[in-house]
Amino acid sequence: LHSGPARVADFGPADGPTFVERVHSISTYLSLRVAVFVASVLLMAHVVLPRRPPGRKDAGRKTTLRPGGGIPSPVAAVCSLVVLLTLASRAAADTMSILVAGSVNADTFLPVGRFPSPGENLTLLQGRRPRTDVPGGKGCNQAVAASRLSGDDVRTAFLGRFGDDPAGKKLEGALAGAGVDTSPSRRCEGVPSGRGYVLVLPDGEVCAVVSGGSNADGWSDLEDMSDGDLDGLVSSHSLLMLQCEVPADVNLRLARAARRTGVPVLLDAGGEDRDMDRELLECCSFVIPNETELGRLARRMGGEEDREDGVEVDGGLVDAVLDDAGPHLDRETVV
Repeated sequence: LHSGPARVADFGPADGPTFVERVHSISTYLSLRVAVFVASVLLMAHVVLPRRPPGRKDAGRKTTLRPGGGIPSPVAAVCSLVVLLTLASRAAADTMSILVAGSVNADTFLPVGRFPSPGENLTLLQGRRPRTDVPGGKGCNQAVAASRLSGDDVRTAFLGRFGDDPAGKKLEGALAGAGVDTSPSRRCEGVPSGRGYVLVLPDGEVCAVVSGGSNADGWSDLEDMSDGDLDGLVSSHSLLMLQCEVPADVNLRLARAARRTGVPVLLDAGGEDRDMDRELLECCSFVIPNETELGRLARRMGGEEDREDGVEVDGGLVDAVLDDAGPHLDRETVV
């Protein structure tokens, strides 16, 4: 479900810059160009123009001119600094960045012939072994996918909470190894890593139980952050990606910061089966539910939480979601 004229590929605010903002941006750009040009000329003068060696002038002796002294060295140092800082700031401004805020789990995959019935114990398929401590979680998966798909042109950062255990170190290393910047994340002292236990049938069908761990209990520091600090954290990125495997309040505060700073928000509606906050939807540029999640959103927003019949995704269900979310979500796209 897509909101407004923004596109993910644009990585820009949905409404775009105003005329005044454009004029300010152009004037700033031209001023930087002039500063770099002047600094470059002065630096070149220092390197190329000749200077006399130090010492007393002797009218009866020839003096040898040598390059490197057209202007004083302190001025040359300042000029060099201006050039380097300007080029660095321009390079940083031209780099797009995705911030993925969400969960990271150490998953265990258990191959079984069928799912157990209540009260039943099963053994693994004969000859098959479990896969343990596999990096997972919707946030981790999104961050790795974004990093691999975007290459060197887009930087991907992960905002999550690692557990204070060997699994947490392994998960952090896996993300870093995939080219994801984990500096916005932190390790939670005394809190275990999030874990997922996945039963896998031979045909690939799965069911899972997730223990939240640090994903659920490690966000107290962010809850204490001021709105200004959150704005600074989010505004340095071009796109914010969220899921529903961290506390709802965390998603809402980050989405509010993105709305205040003009950063588009992409929300994966998957994860914990919970009510979707109306304000959170209003902050989103894109909402991506699968068929089951869309039906669940539609029933709950339409006041039909107690229905137990099958999920049917049709125009009526989509309208129920969009009408309840207000004007911020339109019918342009169903992903």
